[in-house]
Amino acid sequence: MDTVRSGREGRVLIVSPRNLRRLLRSLPAVVAEWEELGFDGRYDFAMLWDSHMCDLSDSARQYARGELPDEEAAEYLDLLAETLGALPLAERIGLHGPDLPPGYPRVAPTQVSNPQTGEELRMSREDDRSTVLRTDEREPPTEQRPIWPTRGQLDRWREMTPQERFKDADYQRWAQSFRSHESLSRAGREGYDATVRKYGKDFLYDRAADKRRERDVPYSGVERRMMRMLEELGEKQDRSEYGGSSGTYHREHKLASLRHADFAWPEKNKAIETWGGVHTSEFFVRQDKLQEANRRQVERAQAAGWQLMIVTADELRRDNWDETRERVRRFLA
Repeated sequence: MDTVRSGREGRVLIVSPRNLRRLLRSLPAVVAEWEELGFDGRYDFAMLWDSHMCDLSDSARQYARGELPDEEAAEYLDLLAETLGALPLAERIGLHGPDLPPGYPRVAPTQVSNPQTGEELRMSREDDRSTVLRTDEREPPTEQRPIWPTRGQLDRWREMTPQERFKDADYQRWAQSFRSHESLSRAGREGYDATVRKYGKDFLYDRAADKRRERDVPYSGVERRMMRMLEELGEKQDRSEYGGSSGTYHREHKLASLRHADFAWPEKNKAIETWGGVHTSEFFVRQDKLQEANRRQVERAQAAGWQLMIVTADELRRDNWDETRERVRRFLA
């Protein structure tokens, strides 16, 4: 898997240090105002958090395999320490930390060494959770503006005159971003409606699946972890239709009209669908409704002649990894 991201030429580290630190600095204000953000605000922030934790998880594997240059390895360790330090706060609103490989315990003894450098990490316990601190105390990083406007900021902007808002750099930055988001959302809705009217929903779903399949690395962190598990089981992705090598499973495979599975084995009529991410957490959807949706999805797949296994994000976390891998192995046997 290529670990160099486009737009960051020469860098190997997957996670963006600048963006992750801005997210961490926004966390206290977001937690304080969580209930007042509304569904859309909570959803957007939680999706942003989940994306960064997936990138940090992938960076942990880069570090464990010794793929990072010395400078980026040190930067990764700083990011890991800062993230684990903020994790108790994030968990108050139902967010999870990075999914770390073995050797990076969440609750650890008082001291642990880095597997790559041997550097000692001191562990301090706070609220029955572990926080990693570097033994060489560093200067705190330069303060940066949070990426999330707080209620106080919004109230202050409302009280300003138009001339004052025009001169306020933070307001202009936020307003431009908000207008761009709204414009893109409106254009997307209109484009969706026009495409459905002309070609039908089935065409639209097929094209969307094609675009997702073209990516070597899925957007979803749950799918990325599932791909790692399949690789451990000796299962390879079939990319022959894109000029790549042939393999055993297909991604985004069509099971029936308007139905695509994340991973499918057409010769066995078996498929795996992953569920997870913040949008399936309790503060976004009732779990009984989620279980009912899973049941209906399995029934629809069976009606189309497929056996479907649903794997959740929690089942792909480190503590449940071995048990889930064995279940997947038996399902595919």
